[in-house]
Amino acid sequence: MKPDGNTQFIIIVGTNQAAPITAASPENSFKTGVVIPLFLPMPLTEITDGNLPPHLKSHPDLDAVQDLWLDSRGDRLLPLRSDFDLARMSRWASHLSIATVLPKDRFQYRLFGTDLARVYGQDLTGRFLDELTPRGLWSVIALHYQEVVRTLNPLFAPVSIAIGRWYSEVSRLLLPLATEADINRVAFVMAIDYRRTLH
Repeated sequence: MKPDGNTQFIIIVGTNQAAPITAASPENSFKTGVVIPLFLPMPLTEITDGNLPPHLKSHPDLDAVQDLWLDSRGDRLLPLRSDFDLARMSRWASHLSIATVLPKDRFQYRLFGTDLARVYGQDLTGRFLDELTPRGLWSVIALHYQEVVRTLNPLFAPVSIAIGRWYSEVSRLLLPLATEADINRVAFVMAIDYRRTLH
Protein backbone atom coordinates (compact mmCIF):
# COMPACT_ATOMS: atom_id res chain seq x y z
CA MET A 1 0.00 0.00 0.00
CA LYS A 2 1.29 3.42 -0.88
CA PRO A 3 1.49 6.13 1.82
CA ASP A 4 -1.79 7.65 0.56
CA GLY A 5 -3.58 4.33 1.17
CA ASN A 6 -3.95 3.33 -2.48
CA THR A 7 -2.99 -0.04 -3.93
CA GLN A 8 0.43 -0.20 -5.55
CA PHE A 9 0.38 -3.78 -6.84
CA ILE A 10 -2.40 -6.21 -7.74
CA ILE A 11 -1.88 -9.79 -8.86
CA ILE A 12 -4.50 -11.11 -11.23
CA VAL A 13 -4.29 -14.74 -12.25
CA GLY A 14 -6.64 -16.12 -14.87
CA THR A 15 -6.98 -18.61 -17.63
CA ASN A 16 -8.23 -17.91 -21.11
CA GLN A 17 -10.83 -20.60 -21.70
CA ALA A 18 -11.85 -19.53 -25.19
CA ALA A 19 -8.50 -20.07 -26.90
CA PRO A 20 -4.82 -20.24 -26.00
CA ILE A 21 -2.85 -17.04 -26.25
CA THR A 22 -0.63 -16.91 -29.30
CA ALA A 23 1.58 -14.29 -30.88
CA ALA A 24 -1.33 -13.59 -33.26
CA SER A 25 -3.73 -12.82 -30.41
CA PRO A 26 -1.80 -10.95 -27.68
CA GLU A 27 -4.86 -8.84 -26.90
CA ASN A 28 -6.36 -11.80 -25.04
CA SER A 29 -3.79 -11.39 -22.30
CA PHE A 30 -5.35 -8.10 -21.19
CA LYS A 31 -8.83 -9.52 -20.52
CA THR A 32 -7.95 -11.41 -17.35
CA GLY A 33 -4.60 -9.88 -16.43
CA VAL A 34 -1.62 -12.19 -16.14
CA VAL A 35 -2.71 -15.43 -17.79
CA ILE A 36 -1.24 -18.39 -15.92
CA PRO A 37 -2.30 -22.04 -16.01
CA LEU A 38 -3.79 -22.43 -12.57
CA PHE A 39 -3.08 -25.51 -10.48
CA LEU A 40 -3.74 -23.85 -7.13
CA PRO A 41 -6.29 -25.42 -4.79
CA MET A 42 -7.44 -22.00 -3.61
CA PRO A 43 -11.23 -22.17 -3.16
CA LEU A 44 -13.12 -20.12 -5.75
CA THR A 45 -16.57 -18.55 -5.60
CA GLU A 46 -18.96 -18.53 -8.57
CA ILE A 47 -19.88 -15.06 -9.83
CA THR A 48 -23.30 -15.78 -11.32
CA ASP A 49 -23.93 -12.33 -12.82
CA GLY A 50 -20.60 -12.37 -14.68
CA ASN A 51 -19.34 -9.15 -13.08
CA LEU A 52 -16.13 -9.42 -11.09
CA PRO A 53 -16.20 -7.36 -7.89
CA PRO A 54 -13.97 -4.27 -7.60
CA HIS A 55 -10.57 -4.94 -6.08
CA LEU A 56 -10.29 -4.56 -2.34
CA LYS A 57 -8.51 -1.48 -1.06
CA SER A 58 -7.64 -3.00 2.29
CA HIS A 59 -9.04 -5.04 5.17
CA PRO A 60 -9.67 -3.85 8.76
CA ASP A 61 -7.34 -6.48 10.21
CA LEU A 62 -4.58 -5.50 7.79
CA ASP A 63 -5.00 -1.86 8.77
CA ALA A 64 -4.74 -2.85 12.46
CA VAL A 65 -1.51 -4.81 11.84
CA GLN A 66 -0.02 -1.94 9.86
CA ASP A 67 -0.82 0.45 12.71
CA LEU A 68 0.86 -1.99 15.12
CA TRP A 69 3.92 -2.15 12.83
CA LEU A 70 4.14 1.67 12.76
CA ASP A 71 3.79 1.90 16.55
CA SER A 72 6.44 -0.80 17.04
CA ARG A 73 8.87 0.92 14.68
CA GLY A 74 8.72 4.21 16.53
CA ASP A 75 11.80 6.28 15.64
CA ARG A 76 13.69 3.26 14.30
CA LEU A 77 14.15 2.43 10.63
CA LEU A 78 12.46 -0.96 11.15
CA PRO A 79 10.66 -2.76 13.97
CA LEU A 80 12.22 -5.99 15.24
CA ARG A 81 10.97 -9.53 14.76
CA SER A 82 10.91 -9.81 18.56
CA ASP A 83 8.34 -6.98 18.70
CA PHE A 84 5.76 -9.40 17.25
CA ASP A 85 5.64 -12.37 19.60
CA LEU A 86 2.77 -14.86 19.57
CA ALA A 87 1.01 -13.26 22.54
CA ARG A 88 0.90 -9.91 20.77
CA MET A 89 -0.11 -11.43 17.40
CA SER A 90 -2.62 -14.02 18.64
CA ARG A 91 -5.54 -12.16 17.02
CA TRP A 92 -3.97 -12.66 13.57
CA ALA A 93 -1.93 -15.83 14.14
CA SER A 94 -3.87 -18.13 11.81
CA HIS A 95 -3.58 -15.56 8.98
CA LEU A 96 0.11 -14.87 9.56
CA SER A 97 3.22 -15.99 7.72
CA ILE A 98 6.86 -15.08 8.29
CA ALA A 99 9.53 -15.57 5.65
CA THR A 100 13.28 -15.35 6.23
CA VAL A 101 15.16 -13.11 3.79
CA LEU A 102 18.02 -15.11 2.28
CA PRO A 103 20.86 -14.09 -0.07
CA LYS A 104 20.16 -13.68 -3.79
CA ASP A 105 16.56 -12.54 -3.28
CA ARG A 106 15.35 -15.86 -1.86
CA PHE A 107 12.68 -16.22 0.81
CA GLN A 108 11.84 -19.20 3.01
CA TYR A 109 8.65 -19.52 5.04
CA ARG A 110 9.43 -20.07 8.73
CA LEU A 111 5.82 -19.83 9.87
CA PHE A 112 2.59 -20.37 7.94
CA GLY A 113 -0.77 -19.94 9.69
CA THR A 114 -3.49 -22.57 9.70
CA ASP A 115 -6.00 -20.41 7.79
CA LEU A 116 -3.33 -19.71 5.18
CA ALA A 117 -2.80 -23.43 4.72
CA ARG A 118 -6.53 -23.76 3.95
CA VAL A 119 -6.52 -20.80 1.54
CA TYR A 120 -3.41 -21.89 -0.36
CA GLY A 121 -4.10 -25.61 -0.12
CA GLN A 122 -1.01 -26.60 1.85
CA ASP A 123 1.23 -25.69 4.76
CA LEU A 124 4.21 -23.87 3.24
CA THR A 125 6.36 -23.86 6.40
CA GLY A 126 9.96 -24.51 5.36
CA ARG A 127 9.27 -23.98 1.65
CA PHE A 128 11.12 -21.49 -0.59
CA LEU A 129 9.04 -19.04 -2.61
CA ASP A 130 11.03 -19.64 -5.78
CA GLU A 131 10.26 -23.37 -5.65
CA LEU A 132 6.46 -23.02 -5.40
CA THR A 133 4.05 -23.60 -8.27
CA PRO A 134 2.44 -22.22 -10.33
CA ARG A 135 5.73 -20.40 -10.89
CA GLY A 136 4.08 -17.46 -12.66
CA LEU A 137 2.02 -16.60 -9.58
CA TRP A 138 4.75 -17.15 -6.99
CA SER A 139 7.40 -15.30 -9.01
CA VAL A 140 5.17 -12.19 -8.88
CA ILE A 141 4.64 -12.69 -5.15
CA ALA A 142 8.43 -12.95 -4.73
CA LEU A 143 8.74 -9.57 -6.49
CA HIS A 144 6.49 -8.11 -3.81
CA TYR A 145 8.77 -9.51 -1.10
CA GLN A 146 11.77 -8.02 -2.88
CA GLU A 147 10.01 -4.64 -3.01
CA VAL A 148 9.48 -4.73 0.76
CA VAL A 149 13.17 -5.53 1.31
CA ARG A 150 14.22 -2.75 -1.07
CA THR A 151 11.95 0.00 0.29
CA LEU A 152 11.87 -1.03 3.99
CA ASN A 153 8.15 -0.24 3.93
CA PRO A 154 4.86 -2.16 4.23
CA LEU A 155 3.20 -3.18 0.96
CA PHE A 156 -0.46 -3.97 0.30
CA ALA A 157 -0.43 -6.60 -2.47
CA PRO A 158 -3.73 -8.46 -2.97
CA VAL A 159 -3.91 -11.65 -5.03
CA SER A 160 -6.86 -12.07 -7.43
CA ILE A 161 -7.65 -15.27 -9.30
CA ALA A 162 -10.31 -15.50 -12.00
CA ILE A 163 -11.25 -18.55 -14.08
CA GLY A 164 -14.28 -17.79 -16.18
CA ARG A 165 -17.05 -16.94 -13.70
CA TRP A 166 -15.10 -18.37 -10.74
CA TYR A 167 -13.22 -15.89 -8.61
CA SER A 168 -11.15 -15.51 -5.46
CA GLU A 169 -9.26 -12.62 -3.92
CA VAL A 170 -6.90 -12.53 -0.98
CA SER A 171 -5.96 -9.27 0.76
CA ARG A 172 -2.25 -9.33 1.60
CA LEU A 173 -0.11 -6.97 3.63
CA LEU A 174 3.67 -7.48 3.70
CA LEU A 175 5.73 -5.95 6.52
CA PRO A 176 9.54 -5.80 6.87
CA LEU A 177 11.19 -6.77 10.17
CA ALA A 178 14.78 -6.55 11.42
CA THR A 179 16.74 -8.33 14.13
CA GLU A 180 18.76 -6.90 17.00
CA ALA A 181 21.91 -8.10 15.23
CA ASP A 182 21.26 -5.68 12.33
CA ILE A 183 18.50 -3.17 13.02
CA ASN A 184 18.78 -1.51 9.59
CA ARG A 185 18.39 -4.58 7.38
CA VAL A 186 15.24 -6.54 6.58
CA ALA A 187 15.73 -10.06 7.97
CA PHE A 188 12.10 -11.21 7.82
CA VAL A 189 8.98 -10.36 5.88
CA MET A 190 5.76 -10.86 7.83
CA ALA A 191 2.58 -11.23 5.79
CA ILE A 192 -1.08 -11.15 6.80
CA ASP A 193 -3.59 -12.70 4.36
CA TYR A 194 -7.39 -12.65 4.45
CA ARG A 195 -9.49 -14.38 1.82
CA ARG A 196 -12.31 -12.20 0.54
CA THR A 197 -15.83 -13.31 1.44
CA LEU A 198 -18.29 -12.79 -1.40
CA HIS A 199 -22.01 -12.70 -0.65
